[in-house]
Amino acid sequence: MSTFNQVKLPETKTGTEGSAKRNIQRKGGSKQGGGGPRKASATGGEVDDGSLSYVAGALDRGDPNYDSEDDGYAGFANTKINKRSWGEAIVGNSKLTLTAYKKEITPVIREYLATGDVSNAIASIEAIEAPEYSYEFVKRGINTSLDMNDRERERMSKLLSEGYPETFSSNMIGKGFERLFELVDEIEKDCPQCRDMLSTYLARCVVDEVLPPSFLNDAVVKNLGGEIVEYSKRLLSRDHAGAKLERIWGPGDGRPV
Repeated sequence: MSTFNQVKLPETKTGTEGSAKRNIQRKGGSKQGGGGPRKASATGGEVDDGSLSYVAGALDRGDPNYDSEDDGYAGFANTKINKRSWGEAIVGNSKLTLTAYKKEITPVIREYLATGDVSNAIASIEAIEAPEYSYEFVKRGINTSLDMNDRERERMSKLLSEGYPETFSSNMIGKGFERLFELVDEIEKDCPQCRDMLSTYLARCVVDEVLPPSFLNDAVVKNLGGEIVEYSKRLLSRDHAGAKLERIWGPGDGRPV
């Protein structure tokens, strides 16, 4: 049984953000850390999540692929994101659209996971000056690492820890996980072990104190995350869970656990 108190919180509504399509091209073969074999993409190529194939505003509101977050930035500017029971409100002043932000962070994520240079990655993120979209970096960075090795997953966990709270707030990290929960069925088609890895990521974030334990008991989070959240609680309730989870991806230098 989990050691966390099961607190019943009032339901809150969350808006639809971004597109449900993915932009990560999965590769075949087995991966270190139990990733297992990957299924080939149905199209055989990169799947566009909406940020690569059109300019913001190109679709009208009647189109099923229309993304309101990409329709300029006025709706986000100077607007507080709803405060959750586990996070803090964030004020957004960026002039970037979400589509433009996605294009900016894609090379940053690729370079960081390849080099592990935390200071350079944080400097690049902060230079974009769009903290209200940083949940997208969390979502995309974790998602990208799912097809890689434990070394890259350790690097992503380390980046969240090192970047908290100045670059990544608890609110934005939590929101990034919520977006992953919403996309998990799609991710699982190409990455069968994604639920276990997301549970590990989530538990690691609690151990690293970038997410509070109350996040796991938030009504919206439990509704979206389901078994992923419950498995994270089980990981955290084990004997010496903190020490084990701190090394769950290995020591961070490419060696196995």
